[in-house]
Amino acid sequence: MKRQQDNQTKQLVEISGGSYRLMLFDLPGFIHRSFTDQTLLATSANHEENLHNFRVAQAYTLTFFDKYLKGDAKTILDTGEPADSRAGLQKFPPHS
Repeated sequence: MKRQQDNQTKQLVEISGGSYRLMLFDLPGFIHRSFTDQTLLATSANHEENLHNFRVAQAYTLTFFDKYLKGDAKTILDTGEPADSRAGLQKFPPHS
């Protein structure tokens, strides 16, 4: 796992325009597929939990587009204010 994360870090650092690593900790039921609405489509006793997780994923997805397509400078990518207290955002600055 450490080797995989180190490899990912190396790749993120090498992106000339800068990059981000979003880490979500202890969000019950949150998996990689949670960045879709798939969990909301399934009948589940955890609907509110799934909705919360979807909104966290949606917040980071939308803010990325707001920043890079609309040119917004005060997004959660800039302010460091997380969409959820269990979210960690690591920034890798642009380089030449």
